[in-house]
Amino acid sequence: MSNLPIEIMGWLGSMMLAICALPLAVEALKNKRIALNRAFFHLWLWGEVLVCIYIVCQGPSPLLINYTVNILCLLIVGRYRENVQSSRSDDS
Repeated sequence: MSNLPIEIMGWLGSMMLAICALPLAVEALKNKRIALNRAFFHLWLWGEVLVCIYIVCQGPSPLLINYTVNILCLLIVGRYRENVQSSRSDDS
């Protein structure tokens, strides 16, 4: 049985995930700023970096494109990121 449908799904999914950060990067470049929670940004960036390293060590994969593109986009976002504080207010 051919694994072609699974390969196609892997490549399509990888491409879709690869462009997830693209709108944020474009907005950051356009406005020279972007509001993004610091914890969210760092978890996303370092998660991408660690999985990218893992994939490189495991061998070629369509996922490598996803993580590489996301890291590049996140570096752009990080350049223009403004820390966003929680909108919760203390009622005490």
